[in-house]
Amino acid sequence: MNPHALRRQNLNLVRLPISPHPHRCATRCVLAKPGQGRERKNLSIKLSYDEGETWPIDKVLEAGPSGYSDLAIAGDGSLLCLYERTTTSAGAKTKTPKLTIARISLAWLTDGKDKLMKKD
Repeated sequence: MNPHALRRQNLNLVRLPISPHPHRCATRCVLAKPGQGRERKNLSIKLSYDEGETWPIDKVLEAGPSGYSDLAIAGDGSLLCLYERTTTSAGAKTKTPKLTIARISLAWLTDGKDKLMKKD
């Protein structure tokens, strides 16, 4: 993925280490971004095992209107994603923006099939 193209998109990228020991640390890159194009909907979490060359894991976190996100790594190694989503009240035309935080495990993201195993 071209780094210059990344700057023009609404996304966030973090490196998720497999081990707390830097000298033997394989990593995964995790990316949060809205779906295709410039539309702010279908926020997805993507996972790369090859420094962002390919993104074989792509899972929708929030279907529908969503966008502006930020990723962090929690103390237990899970991911935290703070993001904007929009809800519409039943029977109303009012759209209400809401901030939401989601805790994401690698097991959920990879359907339990993570390629890197923890080796401490």
